[in-house]
Amino acid sequence: LVGKGVTYDTGGADIKAGGVMAGMSRDKCGAAAVAGFMKVVAEMKPQNLKVIGAMSMVRNSVGENCYVADEVIRARSGVRVRVNNTDAEGRMIMADVLCYWWARELLMTLVVQTSRLGV
Repeated sequence: LVGKGVTYDTGGADIKAGGVMAGMSRDKCGAAAVAGFMKVVAEMKPQNLKVIGAMSMVRNSVGENCYVADEVIRARSGVRVRVNNTDAEGRMIMADVLCYWWARELLMTLVVQTSRLGV
């Protein structure tokens, strides 16, 4: 299970304007769902079932260390990614978690991703 957890989302350098930033502290429901599911699995201890969960967490803020549009950054996989919009942090952090699992051969047949990307 992979859950997106953006603790606060200003939009980064492509800042959200016009009052739409209110409520941007709520973009962590995917990570919360993974945490809750893993707690239930730990309590129930089902036999013959291996569940791996990860919560990809980030705070997307404006500051001297934020990335900007047209910047090229290197993802965990080594692939270079050109940033078109700094408000796409959820995709970036979830891709890094999946790459981490792939490198450790933990990525199985079924991956359940929980987020509200593109909404």
